[in-house]
Amino acid sequence: MLPQLRTLPRRAHRSDARRFFRSTKVKVASGGLLLLVVAAPVAASELWQPETARPGIDRPLSSSSAPVGQDATSVLAVLRRSQTAEDRESAGPLLRAVGMGNQIDGLKLDAVRALPHGWALAPADSLRSGPGKVTRDQICVTNGAVIGCSPAAGTAAHGTAIAQAVGSGSLFVGLVPDGVTEVRFVGIAGGTTEAPVESNFYVLTVEGLAPPTKVPPPPESSDRALIEGPDTPVQGEVQWLDAKGNVVGPKG
Repeated sequence: MLPQLRTLPRRAHRSDARRFFRSTKVKVASGGLLLLVVAAPVAASELWQPETARPGIDRPLSSSSAPVGQDATSVLAVLRRSQTAEDRESAGPLLRAVGMGNQIDGLKLDAVRALPHGWALAPADSLRSGPGKVTRDQICVTNGAVIGCSPAAGTAAHGTAIAQAVGSGSLFVGLVPDGVTEVRFVGIAGGTTEAPVESNFYVLTVEGLAPPTKVPPPPESSDRALIEGPDTPVQGEVQWLDAKGNVVGPKG
């Protein structure tokens, strides 16, 4: 299942094609006592109103008090813990990307969680992927510049994944169900790359990009000759591994 992928403007693209395709820490205290230090949960009633859209660009994004579907909470430990002040502090600045393009409705603020490597989990009520096409109960991840969403119903089988060309390399990030401790990228041209899973989330960087392609020019161009297409991530598959190294997904 392909995620919905969008990016905030970062820099001028190199060609017409780029413009067109924009793309708990545990310590033993003195006397042998065990001291457990944990993050304090935030009261659900405590007001939190982060910016969830780009001012003057996107319409205001609605929030939702609806719970995340059990399809996701039953397989994502990160959603079964309470939201903390650290979640709000770290994830809050990244949420403007959720309202980008006015495609997402009903951000579930109580379910927002900070993820490793500067990412955030941002469940939402619905996603409009086209005229008349609305899918409910979305699990989204964002770093403030890119956002990817997938239906909560498919979390156990497919998770939520994003693949992106970054400079001269390829970036793969995703949310995976409980029991997945590591991911492995297997390139179609050979070679493997592994990355650990933390809080149901991974970030995996692979050297190289997919071979360049030629694409039609933008409709407004008078020159109809094929032009250089945007960079795309290297081709291959991301495998989910359990603690014993067995491949356990994605499924289907």
